[in-house]
Amino acid sequence: MRRINHFDDFFREFEELDNVFESLFERLRRGEYKETEGPFYYGVSVHVGPEGIPKVSHFGNIRTYPTGELTTDTREPFYDVIIDKDRNEAIVTLEMPGVEKKDIAIDATEETIEVKAETETRRYHQRIPLEMEIDPESAKATYNNGVLEIKARLKEPLKEGRRIEVE
Repeated sequence: MRRINHFDDFFREFEELDNVFESLFERLRRGEYKETEGPFYYGVSVHVGPEGIPKVSHFGNIRTYPTGELTTDTREPFYDVIIDKDRNEAIVTLEMPGVEKKDIAIDATEETIEVKAETETRRYHQRIPLEMEIDPESAKATYNNGVLEIKARLKEPLKEGRRIEVE
């Protein structure tokens, strides 16, 4: 029986990141991008989910596709999801500078939150999978100084575990 190593996916993400930068630098060297198309940024955020499995999320305005193309027209903002057990709510925070709250559209389901924003100079899009189901009807959002915060009640309260004695 083969043991599942959850870090294999983690390291595979970094290999993909290396390929993204190699492709970007090669295209920049050949002069395929003009200075007016920048700045370019790409990153990953890693956190350990409730099951102890590392989860990797991407952000930036560069994304590779199987065809090897790079896209820079839409930015994926950096985000974080926090589960507040005391308040029984999920809190999603996104960094989206350069837009106004009238430019932001948010769609929520029990399992995902999708955020879009567009101005003449900036486009953001991020689809955020949630680890716990939320009540979309309870969701509220605030936007201040380039930071969007979305709060929603968890569909079911978190259940407390029980301590198990070791024999």
